Amino acid sequence: MAGSVISTVIGHLTQSQWGNGSSGIGNLFSQGNNYSDDSIIGGIQYTISNLMGQRERGQLNQDHSLIHYVQQKMDIQDPEQAKENIHIML
Repeated sequence: MAGSVISTVIGHLTQSQWGNGSSGIGNLFSQGNNYSDDSIIGGIQYTISNLMGQRERGQLNQDHSLIHYVQQKMDIQDPEQAKENIHIML
């Protein structure tokens, strides 16, 4: 289950507008980019750190787009269960 949650969260992060300003970390993985490995790693670290901060501040609630995404992709009916799976991963 943990591997599935991690894959789903990473999938969301690479498609969303989170991370480096308005560009999101998805742009770091696009073909033809000029980003160094350090830039890509930094973008991922920043995004995960931001996500952990949201969790600690109680902002990872049922309305959060990540919760909805995990619910949909993992076919979880209860948003609280999706939230708990994400909390365990972080």
